[in-house]
Amino acid sequence: MIPTSTSLRNLLARLLSPIPFALALCGVGILNVGCQKANSPPTSEADQPAVGSKVVVLTCDEYFDPDVLLKFTKETGIEVEIQPYLSTEEMEERLKSNPQNYDVIVAEQGAIVQLRVGRLLLPLDTTLLTNRKNLDERYLKMPFDPENKFSLPYMWGITTLAYRKDHFSTPPEESINLLYDPSLTGKVSLLNDRNECYAIGLRKSGHPVKDVTPEQMLQATDAVLELIRKQRARFGSDNEVKEHLISGESSVAMIYNGDAQIIAQEHENIACFIPREGAVMWVDSFAIPRDSTQAVNAHKFINFLIQGEIAAQGSNFLRYASPNKAAEPFIDPSLLSDPIVYPSAKVRATLYSMPLWTRDSLRVMNNGWHLIKEASELNLVQAPPAEGPARTPATPPETIGKIPPVPEAP
Repeated sequence: MIPTSTSLRNLLARLLSPIPFALALCGVGILNVGCQKANSPPTSEADQPAVGSKVVVLTCDEYFDPDVLLKFTKETGIEVEIQPYLSTEEMEERLKSNPQNYDVIVAEQGAIVQLRVGRLLLPLDTTLLTNRKNLDERYLKMPFDPENKFSLPYMWGITTLAYRKDHFSTPPEESINLLYDPSLTGKVSLLNDRNECYAIGLRKSGHPVKDVTPEQMLQATDAVLELIRKQRARFGSDNEVKEHLISGESSVAMIYNGDAQIIAQEHENIACFIPREGAVMWVDSFAIPRDSTQAVNAHKFINFLIQGEIAAQGSNFLRYASPNKAAEPFIDPSLLSDPIVYPSAKVRATLYSMPLWTRDSLRVMNNGWHLIKEASELNLVQAPPAEGPARTPATPPETIGKIPPVPEAP
């Protein structure tokens, strides 16, 4: 799986070359750091929302309890318009193109970093967020927003593996190795999320998901490529991977724990586990786009959602853990005792948050992700071989097809 030292150095030189890095950074918005002045939320009495006003929320699909949204409108007179997105990349592009169209976003931690760097977020007005005191300190001041200047936590969860029990004669190994089981070729689904896939690749390569060197990131690229080329794994949104499992198209899938628990309750042949190698623990957060035209409404919406009882209602509906300590008395006891949602201290010690990558590691990741997605596209147009040869390591990159060769570094 891991390239030889010579080929590893050659590919590393290619992936660290200046041209691919610039192109890759354009893709994630790091170069979008123009000197635009951040607006301040209106606080005058004239700016207070009138009955019938609206707040537009850009969020993952089906990520709010409809009853909670109705309660907010009944209490404040502010209508809620939900604009769903299917991937972080889609959300970032929509926000860059039309930031004035949205008032609240719900985003994972990596996206919060990119949006902060791109100056696309409005600093929060803490005077309008009186329920901030309800939040558990364990989920505040995290590396992606150390002062919580731009974001507050909404839900936290774990990326698990789910599987079809009826596809196995005995319960499978609770390990990421299940994704690499040759008997499951063509029956593996991955979340279409770069960071999540690289976390799997790093753990498969024997590396921790922190302080990652460029060479380790390159080995992770190779490990993910094995899933695409050899296992013919396919990517999907969170809804798509759920459908792959429900339909039986996939035997195993990377899936968020709340989603896994819901479909496991509805389909007796589906189960999930936290891999013994550990798993990503993520935090989804509220933030306000820099150009929101309804910043006061946005603050009211966030403040409403972080009330203890309201936060609990959201958790009970979504089956995700709440970062709100005031919510605990109102959370369904069966959810609090669920080891996949609220794991034991021993299991929790194996979880890891996605780090802030170094510049050189990010170069390798961005270029490697391009290779991975291209290999996935090739799978869609090429019939799987009946008995293919052993996988070729991910070197050199031009063997995949469309990426032009880059001169090696001297």
